[in-house]
Amino acid sequence: MKYKKNGRRIVVAENVSILDKGGIKITCDIEIDTYVIADVYVKFDKDPGKKHGSHLCEDRTFTKNVMRVLNQLGYNGPGFDRAELGMQEDNYAVFEPNKEFEQFAQTKYGFNL
Repeated sequence: MKYKKNGRRIVVAENVSILDKGGIKITCDIEIDTYVIADVYVKFDKDPGKKHGSHLCEDRTFTKNVMRVLNQLGYNGPGFDRAELGMQEDNYAVFEPNKEFEQFAQTKYGFNL
């Protein structure tokens, strides 16, 4: 998929299936926010319910599988963790990248923070 802009976010993957620790496939879009730092938003195609929601940001299997998608897009640096809990919502998880990812995103998608 070629990326597309959505406001200040860059959509880098659409309708990807990402497994959580329970083996449940969750259809997601992955977006990079281009404001201040390149936060990674993983939006669920529908509310995954109370069992998941914002708790997916703490699910190591889910996080590992998000990183796998980013690796397929060309990112080969270290992983990163969730953003602060106040940024998490029922329909998306937010991850705070490291400098290597920010550099990758700026180079590949052509934006400046």
